[in-house]
Amino acid sequence: MKASFDHVKINVSDPNFYKDLLNYFGFRIVKEYAGGFGATDGKIDGVWVFRTPKKYTRKINFQTTGLNHLAFNVESKEEVDKFYKDYLVTRKIPVLHEPKEYPQYVSGYYAVFFEDPDHIKLEVVYKP
Repeated sequence: MKASFDHVKINVSDPNFYKDLLNYFGFRIVKEYAGGFGATDGKIDGVWVFRTPKKYTRKINFQTTGLNHLAFNVESKEEVDKFYKDYLVTRKIPVLHEPKEYPQYVSGYYAVFFEDPDHIKLEVVYKP
């Protein structure tokens, strides 16, 4: 049996953080709800983001069991750098690791790592 990735649902304290991020990357909002939204890049069915009720919020630690991080692929090192300067720095989003090469992953792997308001680790990566 062969399968492909279909969708992901993320529960977060601030869905607008993801709406802004996904819009920046060219995702299209396909459905809006009172507490969230769905978006697509045209390849996968969707990224569904919903507000977590306060009683269920918790700090995320990407070293424990569960989601480690989400990565967005871009087409060049320059796009990683542009995202870093024009998006992360201007919005004062916490950066975990500034843009650099990670040859231990794949030759030419170039990425920036940052975190959302819930401390979910995110990555923008270029792989040649």
